[in-house]
Amino acid sequence: MSIILIGGEKGGTGKTTLAVNLAALRALQGRDVLLIDTDIQASASYWAQTRDEAGIQPRSPVSKSLARACKPKCAIRRSAIRIL
Repeated sequence: MSIILIGGEKGGTGKTTLAVNLAALRALQGRDVLLIDTDIQASASYWAQTRDEAGIQPRSPVSKSLARACKPKCAIRRSAIRIL
């Protein structure tokens, strides 16, 4: 299992574009993908919903609840895996 994090504070640097394209590529390679959209603009969620409604493959499940449910700090949990 791989975990890929793309983040940064500056807007307009291509984080969402990179994340959704990596998610699509990995899905096409047959990997399980979960794209978590914590951006308040929810651009990745919009991208995934648009693809879903158009029936475009691969599907990329997106979790957008974190952005609306709480600030990122409330979503941080201690991992049972020591290196995470």
